[in-house]
Amino acid sequence: MEDNKASRMFLVVAVVLGVLATLIAFSFIKGTEGQDRGPKAVVVVASHDLRPGASIDPERDFKLEEIPAKFASFRDKTIDPGSRENYKGQKVNRVIRAGQPVFLVDFAAGGEIEWTSPNERAMNIKADPGLAIPGDHVKIMTAGGQLLAGGQDFRIIAIGGIMRMIRQPITIGEQSTSSGAGSRAVTIEVTEAQAAEILKGMGPSQDKNYLLICPPAPEHPATSHP
Repeated sequence: MEDNKASRMFLVVAVVLGVLATLIAFSFIKGTEGQDRGPKAVVVVASHDLRPGASIDPERDFKLEEIPAKFASFRDKTIDPGSRENYKGQKVNRVIRAGQPVFLVDFAAGGEIEWTSPNERAMNIKADPGLAIPGDHVKIMTAGGQLLAGGQDFRIIAIGGIMRMIRQPITIGEQSTSSGAGSRAVTIEVTEAQAAEILKGMGPSQDKNYLLICPPAPEHPATSHP
């Protein structure tokens, strides 16, 4: 029991120190911004103080700031400026002061899984989601063009741990940055037998998969009785 408590405390301290170090780095970046005349990159910052548990409204709570483009590794830790609407209704897990960057780890994206049957399970795979969002039904294709699990389709539960998203079109200017997103953790709803089929079909390259979005099932009109 004491070992578990010590492990949890170590994890909490590590996260806090990581966020603190990143904030110090951000302060340094902002302090040198006027001296850097090169290309700029955009990051999302809090437009006012954000409290833990408060429901996020991106229009009200976020704003964009420019930093030198050479600090790309720092920018990658913050939420994507083009996808900030996806965080509407989500809650941050720490105090974020006005002007501070909003990081991916600041969100405890939660929610209950809505199961379609008691026999279903949640399975994580690595795949390029493309335009897919939670709720879509997809087929899984390997880099070699093989459809996994006999071409069955599966419902997406979450992408990158986020269970609720809005499908956002991207502009031509954003395509160059979004096209390199690559594989992400995609959680799908499967049976145990389907999970075994998927793992068997993936082979050694388990992170080179693609999702084929399936059209929604047609709605059958109610049958009228004379």
